Amino acid sequence: VVCIWALGVVPKLFSLPQVGEPWTVMLFVLPYLFASIFLSMTLSGFMTSRESPMLVFVFTSVILLFISGVSWPKEAIPPFWKAIGYLFPSTPGIQGFIRINTAGASLNEVAHEYRTLWIQAGIYFITACIIYRYQIMRSRKLIIKQYRYMKMQRMLRQK
Repeated sequence: VVCIWALGVVPKLFSLPQVGEPWTVMLFVLPYLFASIFLSMTLSGFMTSRESPMLVFVFTSVILLFISGVSWPKEAIPPFWKAIGYLFPSTPGIQGFIRINTAGASLNEVAHEYRTLWIQAGIYFITACIIYRYQIMRSRKLIIKQYRYMKMQRMLRQK
């Protein structure tokens, strides 16, 4: 819903120019959303408090904007930081979206970014499954341990 609002309604409301085909934009945004969601699910496994994601978001947002190549020339970014940028869906997502929406590029013309987003979505899906599996197993062991403790307490009270 937010995606449709931000990509469809807001530009029309404010008469912002959009050169890209709506279906092309929607098809390009799909793997971006999957990659972003699965990356968030993966990272959630490493968060210890509810406030931690906000701190990570604030810390990384400006850095990711700069290494995406939009607000800073791509040619001036060192190769190490370019590689780091491609670990996050924001870099290929921003580059592809700008080419589609401002230059009217087709999916074939942003095939590299499109493929990168699908690969990221697949990798982050697998890592999210692994992280969630680990969390479920850990919770299960804790519940079994608590159950045994309560059962032992009940038996001691009956004696």
